[in-house]
Amino acid sequence: MDLNLFPTRISEYNNKELATQILPVVDEYLALADTMMSIDNHITTYINPELSHRLNVDMRMKPAFDWCIETALYELTKRGVDVRQLQLNPHFFVNEIRQGGYFHRHAHPNAIFSGVFYLDATSETSDIVFYDPRPYKTCRVLPMLNNDDQEFVSVSVETGKLLLWESWLEHEVVQNKSPRPRKTLVFNM
Repeated sequence: MDLNLFPTRISEYNNKELATQILPVVDEYLALADTMMSIDNHITTYINPELSHRLNVDMRMKPAFDWCIETALYELTKRGVDVRQLQLNPHFFVNEIRQGGYFHRHAHPNAIFSGVFYLDATSETSDIVFYDPRPYKTCRVLPMLNNDDQEFVSVSVETGKLLLWESWLEHEVVQNKSPRPRKTLVFNM
C-alpha cells in the first residue's frame, strides 16, 4: 500500500513472521543499549558505535537485513531509480520507546532512503508522524479534494509493518502513552 501524501511517498510492506523471529535477538541488543540523547525511556543502539557494529554483522539478523534491503531496492526501482548506479551502505540500529518516551522531529542525514520495521508494536503504542516539507502550502486557500491540504500525517504502527521513505522527509515519534514498549529496527541507505 502506498500513502501518496506529499511530493514523495511513504510505502508500506508487512512481514509479521520475520518481526517475531528476530525480536529475541533485538531484545539482547536493547538490554545493552543506551538512552537516546538523555531522552528518558528511549533506548537505542544508534549512539553506541561498538554495539551498532555488532548488530550490523550479527548473522542472526541477516534475514531481516536482507528483506529490508531487498524491499527498499524494489521500492526505489518502482519509483524509477536506477539502483545499479547507487552505492548504498545500509546501516541498521534498534530502538525501544517505552512509556513516556518519544523522539523529536528529524530527518536522516547522509542517506537517500530510510525505513522502520516494527518488531513489537500495536495501535496503542506511539505513532510515527510525517511532515509535509513544502514551505508555502499553508498559504493555499483552495479547497482540496484529496489529502494535499494536510501539514502532517500520523501513521499507526503494528508488528510486522515496514515503512520506507526518502531520508529527507521529516518525521517524529510521538510520546508513547502505552505501558507496552514500541520496538523497531531502523535503517538508512
